[in-house]
Amino acid sequence: MKKIILAVASAIAFSMSAHADVTVYITGATAYRGPAISAFKSFLDGGYVAIYGAKTGVTSESNAANVAFRGTSVANPGLGVVTIKAAWGGSVGGVKLIQSTTTFNIDSQPGVLGWIPDTALPAGNGVAGSPVIFAGTEDSTNFTILAADSSGAKSFERGAGAAKPVAAFSDAFQASALGGAAGDAVGLGTDTATGKIGVIPFDFVVCNGVTPGSVTKYVTPTFSSGSNQITYASKAGDLTTGNIGRVIAGAGIPIGTTITADSGTVLTISANTTAANTATLTSISSADTAVAPISNITANQANQLAQGGGKLSLFTGNASDAGVGVYLYGRNADSGTRISFLGESGRGITARPSFHLQPTFTPAGPGSGKGGAPGNLVTGLKKWPTESVLSVVYTSGQSGYTGGGDLAGALSSPGSTSATMDAATLSGFNPGWMIGYLGRNDARDACARTFGQNTAKRLTFNGQQDWNGTSFNVDGTPVSGYNDTAVREGNYQAWEFEHFFKKATIPDGGATDTVLDAIAANILAQSAPGGTISLSTMHATRSVEGGPISY
Repeated sequence: MKKIILAVASAIAFSMSAHADVTVYITGATAYRGPAISAFKSFLDGGYVAIYGAKTGVTSESNAANVAFRGTSVANPGLGVVTIKAAWGGSVGGVKLIQSTTTFNIDSQPGVLGWIPDTALPAGNGVAGSPVIFAGTEDSTNFTILAADSSGAKSFERGAGAAKPVAAFSDAFQASALGGAAGDAVGLGTDTATGKIGVIPFDFVVCNGVTPGSVTKYVTPTFSSGSNQITYASKAGDLTTGNIGRVIAGAGIPIGTTITADSGTVLTISANTTAANTATLTSISSADTAVAPISNITANQANQLAQGGGKLSLFTGNASDAGVGVYLYGRNADSGTRISFLGESGRGITARPSFHLQPTFTPAGPGSGKGGAPGNLVTGLKKWPTESVLSVVYTSGQSGYTGGGDLAGALSSPGSTSATMDAATLSGFNPGWMIGYLGRNDARDACARTFGQNTAKRLTFNGQQDWNGTSFNVDGTPVSGYNDTAVREGNYQAWEFEHFFKKATIPDGGATDTVLDAIAANILAQSAPGGTISLSTMHATRSVEGGPISY
């Protein structure tokens, strides 16, 4: 009997160990979350359920700040049920968080709310080939499940009691993210020394040029799907009566739709809506748009913008343009994009910009400098206020946006050429055009015409471009595609390696390591990761951001 009991106990123990469930926590660069999410899905090929934080500007799990997946892997049945949680922040914070001696928590990164809690994930593991993804809504402290799960509000896992991330994506080399210091994180994928896993191209973008006086806000609009009529409570902004023929834009309204009649409370539009909506809409007159008179930016000009702003005449060569300013929207010190900008501009990756500006929008967004959208006006500009990022204080003009999505929204907003300049920080400076530095996907969103006549546009860098042709689709992508060859051969300069690191104390061959290795392998196997370039196709290389490119 004792032998039988021991045998049964051993069998149960073996079964439990062979199917021990595992949860993996990942943070780091927002710029690479698209390929990362694709890799999560490929790994969980036995089926999964997932949830993501949906808020303004977030359209799927691929551009959400918070995601959680739960499922199984056909190739790794011994892992049992695998949960992958990601809270995307920045390259710098991601690398610092996975250092073995780190004192930071997941929400120490600016704008990172924490992990989606286990209780928010729907029950079950999904069905292979038919995964289920639910959307939730975010605010500063809570995560509320939508109708797919009526269990109510769930708090984010955050603070000292929350799990520490075990891996991070970074747009920067480990030493660059740590300010030149040597780190102890281990690279994943085929390059364990540096963790190189892909390539991120970046673009300079100049802001939307719609004349502010041509924008009308329709307050509290209501419409059903398949309708050509919109009711609204009132108008704000441009109150002229000449709105007939103008483009109307918003969620559920086809691109290019125009206003054909306006009764004062009901709009008739030229195309039927594709979804119901209750949000503020924007009418923008295409006749009043003004495309920025800037087409190219050099490393020297980018460096000058970071140090003290510039004049339009620096870009056009016309003395009459000296009365118009050109300035920079930038990222904060948690960002690998910021490191790339500092390197490519020649300012130096450990230097600090001193002239990042922060816009004020009408209507204002939920947070400082937020609210950017094609129909929201830039009504004021000031130097970015002093703030602390990862326990380091950055003074006036030195910090910036937490994420590329918010920066893209700012660049898609009209009004900077007539904005009020802050007397305390920008006395003597004239309003003007705003430029930002973005990864391809964020540049696409900034230049899209998804919500009307958005005239933000990409700039060539040192005379070179990473796209083909001169025309663009309504979603902001180039009609003739991206010029990846220019990046692969080293002709286009603004790109960096993407890295994937794990915490040094994660043992090789364990359950967590198995999941991370599989994610890395799935990314390396992607032939065309969205907005990025496969590492295996690169012919050019470099050893530091902004450094010499060799073949």
